[in-house]
Amino acid sequence: MFLASILWLLVGCGDPGPCFFEDPSGYVSIDKLECGLSADTGGEALCNWTLSFIDGEFSWGHSDVLETGPYTCEGDTVTGTADGATYTGTWDEATGTLTWEGVAYQ
Repeated sequence: MFLASILWLLVGCGDPGPCFFEDPSGYVSIDKLECGLSADTGGEALCNWTLSFIDGEFSWGHSDVLETGPYTCEGDTVTGTADGATYTGTWDEATGTLTWEGVAYQ
């Protein structure tokens, strides 16, 4: 575990590599998506999901969940990891859209 911590400090921190976006950057889902239950109706509530990249860390607010972790970039692809899961996004220069895990953000 100690060695893994040292490797993370040496490799996992710092510059995520050249990205198609500036750090810090923030995006909002184009569509409103499920974000938990409505206190008023008890039914599904809709909201815009959020995605940000700050100091080599991503923060993804989707549904009623917030996930954070380090990210790396290669070309028009950004990859983040959180709690053992890997998430991927691709940039479409023509539309100015980042598609992260199948959801479009601007």
